[in-house]
Amino acid sequence: MSRFRSRNSTTTARTLNNLSLHHATITTSILSNCSIHTCTITSSTLINCRLYGVSEIKNCLISALTLPPPNSTLTKLPVEIRDMMFQFFFEEEWNGNLPAFLHALKGCEDLYSQALKTFWKVNKDLLHQDARVALENMKENPLMGIQTLVIE
Repeated sequence: MSRFRSRNSTTTARTLNNLSLHHATITTSILSNCSIHTCTITSSTLINCRLYGVSEIKNCLISALTLPPPNSTLTKLPVEIRDMMFQFFFEEEWNGNLPAFLHALKGCEDLYSQALKTFWKVNKDLLHQDARVALENMKENPLMGIQTLVIE
């Protein structure tokens, strides 16, 4: 990967491929397969890029932006301890929506994946909303024939 060497530079209306961008201001450009390090990007398209540090991204079309894993205390805890914490958070009564805590973890793929598994383990008796709607819309006769329902 090449490096965009101009620090604190401004680039407008360009296509940037396979670059490592550092402290740049980029406007109305297309960035493809780039590493972005503390940049300001406005009205651009980002495709398969990786974001490092704190960057300001405004009015951009984004496809497959990858964030590095957070360096937080939560990721440093053993998996078993995190699992216990997730179980505690997910024991509240189901209201039909995924908990806000779970949505907050979407930024870290590993934590989100583990939390989602724990959520469904804690709430194993819940039906997914689409399945619930399908069952509610069935006529009474077909429902009478269901003796066992297994969802994996």
